[in-house]
Amino acid sequence: TGDKEETAINIGKSCQLLDTSMDLHCIRGSEEGKVLPYALSEILEHIEATETIRAQSEIQKRRLALVVDGKALGELFRAAKEGEDETFLAQQAQARKLLVAQAQKCAAVIGCRVSPKQKRDIVKLVKDNSSPTPMTLAIGDGANDVSMIQEAHIGVGISGNEGMQAVRSADYAIGQFRFLKRLMLVHGRWNYRRICAVILYSFYKGIAFNLTLFCFGFVNGS
Repeated sequence: TGDKEETAINIGKSCQLLDTSMDLHCIRGSEEGKVLPYALSEILEHIEATETIRAQSEIQKRRLALVVDGKALGELFRAAKEGEDETFLAQQAQARKLLVAQAQKCAAVIGCRVSPKQKRDIVKLVKDNSSPTPMTLAIGDGANDVSMIQEAHIGVGISGNEGMQAVRSADYAIGQFRFLKRLMLVHGRWNYRRICAVILYSFYKGIAFNLTLFCFGFVNGS
């Protein structure tokens, strides 16, 4: 989301993505109101410290939620500046893997003050650093979500007051967010069953077709 951290957390609580029983950790890109670039080493230290806290027995029983600021993500995804050597790139790759590993242990992860390009980079980050490669789904309702929708395996656009750019770029279009449940659990299930039937049909058709040709050639050649 493009909202600031407090607004993003309140939205997460209102839609029941977050609750009071969760252990909430924030990775911010600014300190004490000053707009400063978040050093990559500090991001690594914060993620490792979060993992250490979670390893404690009393925290391990609680669900974990993570809030990542856009400036911190910008440090993870930015290109190397002049004078920065391969050490920076190795440290950056390590931070990305640690972030994905930490996110997989969380019940919810929220990105705030995120740019459209960073939304796309997050989807690509999950695809490239998760094993096995997951099936990613992106949902958006505006032009700022187009790059994220195109990067994901499945894109869903919501037609609303923010225009039709997301709908035109998506694989599926819905009128309201509440229709997502039916799209995934009903039509998605039917589509999965149809694809399975087509795969089996193609498999047996190929066997019958090639076996017939093989027998015909064998008999005809003899």
